[in-house]
Amino acid sequence: MNANSSKRLEQNENKTAAPCIFCDIVASKAPASIVYEDVHTLAFMNLNQLNDGHVLIIPKAHFVNVFDIPSETLGHVIQTVKRVCHLIKANLGISDLSIWQSNGAKAGQDVWHLHYHVLPRLQEGELRGFYSHTPKRPLRQELDQIALKIKGNHHE
Repeated sequence: MNANSSKRLEQNENKTAAPCIFCDIVASKAPASIVYEDVHTLAFMNLNQLNDGHVLIIPKAHFVNVFDIPSETLGHVIQTVKRVCHLIKANLGISDLSIWQSNGAKAGQDVWHLHYHVLPRLQEGELRGFYSHTPKRPLRQELDQIALKIKGNHHE
């Protein structure tokens, strides 16, 4: 584990005590270039623009990750993700987009406030791949066993 990973893990464990830059943005204590805002959500430009138009979408209330956020609030966030995608398409003329959200240090989460990235893709082949290694292709039986484990006894 490198120093950055260790710092992220420590911040995750102390998520309620650590200051949150996204909460500061919501409270107008930190600057942001706002793209869209409603009662529940805020969309603003990512300071680290992988491509022009790289937007972050957050709930205004503080939730660390997908496990913390109530389903209804997450629904508002996803609606804003879709709205931002339409805004990028209509106003930047870009319809090829990547959308992602990370949970935890191992997944690359570095701000402990749930957020989605909407990243315009400008050329084919720009995305080098989502996987950290070459994925395996298990037999159907193994996939079925894993699916059963994931299902458990929980039904939504």
